[in-house]
Amino acid sequence: MSTTSPVAGSISSFAAQPLLVRRAAVLGAGAMGSRIAAHLANAGVPTLLPDMVSAERNTQERFAFTLKTGKPLRTLAWTRRIVRRWLACSGALSRLLVIAMVRAGLRAGAWLLGGLLSACAPIPAQQQPPSAQLTESGHILVAGHPTPYLIRHLPVSSFPELPAAVQALLNRRGCVIPQTYEAHHPENVIHASLERAGSSDWAVLCSVEGTVSLLVFFSSAPAELAVLASTPETQRLQAHDPTGVLGFNWGIDPASPAQVREAQTGMKPRPLRLDHDALADSVVDHRTVYHFYSRSAWTLVGMPDD
Repeated sequence: MSTTSPVAGSISSFAAQPLLVRRAAVLGAGAMGSRIAAHLANAGVPTLLPDMVSAERNTQERFAFTLKTGKPLRTLAWTRRIVRRWLACSGALSRLLVIAMVRAGLRAGAWLLGGLLSACAPIPAQQQPPSAQLTESGHILVAGHPTPYLIRHLPVSSFPELPAAVQALLNRRGCVIPQTYEAHHPENVIHASLERAGSSDWAVLCSVEGTVSLLVFFSSAPAELAVLASTPETQRLQAHDPTGVLGFNWGIDPASPAQVREAQTGMKPRPLRLDHDALADSVVDHRTVYHFYSRSAWTLVGMPDD
């Protein structure tokens, strides 16, 4: 004669009941919540994934947070990227897990899902450099005297507008983005039509192990890059406040044809107007030169003081 315990019987009867999941909500888009929501969405279940966005809402506060802590601020955009990456990673496995969850019952399935998530870890959002690399300080000799300097950097993830292919290349090189001493928001990553009119191209100052390079990525060949200049970071320093501490002075900006033409005021004969953007390459509070790409080559645009 066989007997069945009341607990076992209740679990068996619960698991045998069909369960129709019409919609779901997962509270918190952390490591577990984002994956559960991704599985549900991948199975065709409309899923709400509420999360708290940090109080540092504006760009300047996010910038200050990164400089202070050495870590990128995880905003709602970051959460969405994590969920998308988990969806791409999980594939058919997520469908099988959600089917098992529905068949086993929501509570038992949630436990099952939590136990099996390690079978497909999400792709890391981005390889970040160690925090110590985000602020570089030391001394250099100026007129025979040791002079302190401070250079602040931002990780590539501070620029989520960069295309994924460009981010991947920069991360593989180990890039961090140096910021000028006057920076109040993330800078030295620019988007412009540098190859031709209407193109969608990027230029970045990339610092690796004390050497900073000006890199350009064309949308026509995002896996390739052009190096327009490269120099030790310590050669791009200047005094800027009463403390005497030197700061980084290299900045880049997009320059429209109208801006370049204005900079050429006074030149005779007047140069022809450019048909697409140039790349403004500046020493803060000093001279700016303009790189221009035409006929498969980079040249410097003529200026009145040349």
